[in-house]
Amino acid sequence: ERWAKALMYFGVEPEVYYGEKEKVMKVYPFSDFNFVKAKKGEYNKKKMAQVVLELCKFEVINDTYNVECKDITGQTMQGIFHLNCKDKIKKKLKKGSVIVLKNVSVFTINQLTYYFIVVEQCIEKI
Repeated sequence: ERWAKALMYFGVEPEVYYGEKEKVMKVYPFSDFNFVKAKKGEYNKKKMAQVVLELCKFEVINDTYNVECKDITGQTMQGIFHLNCKDKIKKKLKKGSVIVLKNVSVFTINQLTYYFIVVEQCIEKI
């Protein structure tokens, strides 16, 4: 059910997700913006226009919210929500939440670990 609302938000029938995940991967934004492509370096110089993520882990460290999210492909990536998101996400964001983000920056410190960073303007739908 977590993914059902996100799929309907983009005009995809939830039954498709449960039956044939490959079909969902052909629908925008799932086809263009996912962690498989991010880990290949496709977003090193541009932002992910829209991405749908499920929150796996969530912890507050100093002034940031550190998260681990999974996309529809099942790939996971670490992320950082800036402090300016606090009021918007504090009550809504919990483990298992599915969120829609826009204009997300992806970066890497080494070629094995990729991160995404989110500021308030990136949150489209929780």
